[in-house]
Amino acid sequence: MAKTRTFSVYLLKEGVTINEAMKEEHGLSRLDNNSYSLYEHNMTIYLSEARPTPPWWKNYLGIERDLSQRQEGALVFIPCNIESTTRIFVLTFGMTYHKLQEGSYEYDFGLRAILNAIDSSKIKATETVQPDNAKRQRMQSPTADTLSFFDFNRDQSIIKTLAGKVKSEYNEWFKSATGVNSLRITSSVEVEQLPQLCRQLYDIYSNENYRQTFPDLFNIAPVKDPSVKQDLERALIDSYNGENHENLIITIPEMLDPLWNTFRYTYQRNYSPELSEHSVFNLKELLPIADSMAQFKKAKLQVLDEEQHVIKSYPLEECFVFDCTHNTMHYHFCDGSWYCVDERYIQRIEQTIEQGIRQAEDYGLPFYQHQNEREYNMAVPRYDSSYICLDRNSIAPVGQTSIEPCDLLRLNNEGLQLFHIKLGTKSAMLSHLFNQAAVSVDLLLSENESRDKLKQLLEGREESSAVDRKNFSIVYGIVTHRNIDDGVKLLPLFSKISLYRVAKSLEIKRIKWSIVFIQKQNN
Repeated sequence: MAKTRTFSVYLLKEGVTINEAMKEEHGLSRLDNNSYSLYEHNMTIYLSEARPTPPWWKNYLGIERDLSQRQEGALVFIPCNIESTTRIFVLTFGMTYHKLQEGSYEYDFGLRAILNAIDSSKIKATETVQPDNAKRQRMQSPTADTLSFFDFNRDQSIIKTLAGKVKSEYNEWFKSATGVNSLRITSSVEVEQLPQLCRQLYDIYSNENYRQTFPDLFNIAPVKDPSVKQDLERALIDSYNGENHENLIITIPEMLDPLWNTFRYTYQRNYSPELSEHSVFNLKELLPIADSMAQFKKAKLQVLDEEQHVIKSYPLEECFVFDCTHNTMHYHFCDGSWYCVDERYIQRIEQTIEQGIRQAEDYGLPFYQHQNEREYNMAVPRYDSSYICLDRNSIAPVGQTSIEPCDLLRLNNEGLQLFHIKLGTKSAMLSHLFNQAAVSVDLLLSENESRDKLKQLLEGREESSAVDRKNFSIVYGIVTHRNIDDGVKLLPLFSKISLYRVAKSLEIKRIKWSIVFIQKQNN
């Protein structure tokens, strides 16, 4: 049986040359044409020449022996004649993929190839990201299964990668695969067959069959039109340069290690102070005004260890999460790539939310004329005595982080209404609001201790006796200075997706929910 090897394969964008694909200071050396036998196959090889360095723990443990280690690697460029043009594939060995210039390769090559090649009943792992809050989830199974096994929700997630067994028709070339930007495969092909393998991979990548096999994956689809991308980039830059950043946030573009809690920004050899959270405002201290996306590629978000050494470094372009509307279409920017959000998907979300919209008068809620949310929540019971303010109280079980039952509570014929109030329509704040309410009601449904704490807060009142009936409903109160008649249009795309997801979860639990926009008036 032929030996199986693992390959990571990238596809350069059309027209990109080998020199353009490599970073300026790549530090690799090109092998002389006579130094290897593959030149006859028109392959070009670059090798890393990293100097041996000791591991960090050598000095830490006080070891005097020479423990220097060297990371070897190579880039192999394979040009292939395809459809009257030349497309260049890159095989990466070791850590040399870092030497490829961002934007030089097809970002969707690995994912599209895997969607076409994988046997849809033999998926073994998935990684998804939710566009409302960039929440990532990686799941795997010891046995191959269908996508539904991995709890993939077509209304919530962008598939970042799949892994599993490929269709039998491709077994001659490779057995299993996973893909994002690159396609990572296990194959037993011999070295002289690599050009044929690359052409086969291009045929797989170019196929459109994945749209029939995985139709639910394209509520959010990649944008490839360069002219549209240019317009969208201008919209992102304008948002960054403006004062209102509610649709632009910064996040780590991969699964976050729990030990990563210190960060900084760097641009043109200037550094921000150490940070514990990500903020556009902190970045603007280094880069006040941006003229192009190229500046966001040069600016970095760095993760630091306890000794302030850089563990990871990401171009800011890959760290932005942004949404906007362009020519009536909704677009989403995540992981350095643009996605178009299917209009039918948006309509389905908005129709669901519109069914839950109520008027402030329906609940007897006053206008907002207060300094902060706390002041408003305390004033409502004075305006209407049927309300109880529970702001800043907690029902969390012992040992858990404080969790408010709600901001305001009211008893009606159907049970206890839990009101959660938020000032402003920033996406991140609203996503937190929607999820916070869901966590709170889950505790009240599942934890005796949480219900007991709520009863103690309501002690001596009629509402206390209603707690154990578990008949709760949720009302989201969103305070805005904008025209509340705009309704669902007041919510950013991220927030709509977040509310839609939470609403579906609440409906499964038979918990009624509604949303009310409260007019903010000038003091």
